[in-house]
Amino acid sequence: MSTNEKRRRAKGPIAVAAGLMSGLLLSAFTVWNASQAAFSDTESNETNAWNAGSVTLTDTAPSAVPMFRTSTVGGHAANTNNLTETGTQENCIVLRYDGTLSPQEVKLYVTNFAGTLDPYLNVTIETGAGGAFGNCTGFVAGGAAIYSGTLNAFRTARTGWADGLATGWTPAIAGETKVFKFTTSVSGNAAQAKTASADFTWETRQ
Repeated sequence: MSTNEKRRRAKGPIAVAAGLMSGLLLSAFTVWNASQAAFSDTESNETNAWNAGSVTLTDTAPSAVPMFRTSTVGGHAANTNNLTETGTQENCIVLRYDGTLSPQEVKLYVTNFAGTLDPYLNVTIETGAGGAFGNCTGFVAGGAAIYSGTLNAFRTARTGWADGLATGWTPAIAGETKVFKFTTSVSGNAAQAKTASADFTWETRQ
């Protein structure tokens, strides 16, 4: 056997041992890296929540009882039946703001109108303090009337938010109130036997 062949045979076990050692080292390195990859951490900002604000107007009138009535409603007697040119009718209503947001100025307009008396029905609207629904005793106006004219002119000009009558009232805090006093009368011979009905609507927006 030649010297070179002896050397090749001697190297065989050494090469195998070196391969095994390399494999073991690679396996150990892989396991070490895997254990390193297992470390982790988290942080949370918990219980996030949302709550929408509100703009809320309420009035003190008994449920479904209008300020002006031609018949008894909810125990409240008629107050605008058989009107003549010699009399006036008045009523007060208290508006209250209960929203959580800062609103815009409250506006007033007419909806659901019916009838033909409106050109002959005069309406004066004042704002102030004192008085209550069904009784304006103690009412003190805060200034000049915010409207004085016929119901016809009011309802045709004031039909919704966009053209609503500015009331001069911008509630600053929840629980704030404003009293509105309405005074009505009829005029003109042509008013005889005519009728009218309408909803007065207040609105505010954020």
